[in-house]
Amino acid sequence: MLSSSPPGQPLSARPGDTLMDLEVAKSLPNVFGNADIFGRTTNAGRVTAQYASSQAKKATLIRKKLSYRDQ
Repeated sequence: MLSSSPPGQPLSARPGDTLMDLEVAKSLPNVFGNADIFGRTTNAGRVTAQYASSQAKKATLIRKKLSYRDQ
C-alpha cells in the first residue's frame, strides 16, 4: 500500500506494493443481446498494478488482469 504523506509531497512505495486496483464492469444484456435499459452491470474482471523495482529513475510495474467469463 502506498504510504501517506502531507499534501504536496510525493508518495512512496516499496517493492510489492499495489499502486492501482480496479474493478471492471460490463452491461447486463437484455433479451435481444443489447445493453440493459436500466443500466445494470455485472463484474467483468479486475486489473491491478504492483510496483516491482526501480533502476536509473525508471519504475518497473507488474500488471495483472483477471477476467470473469459467463458460462
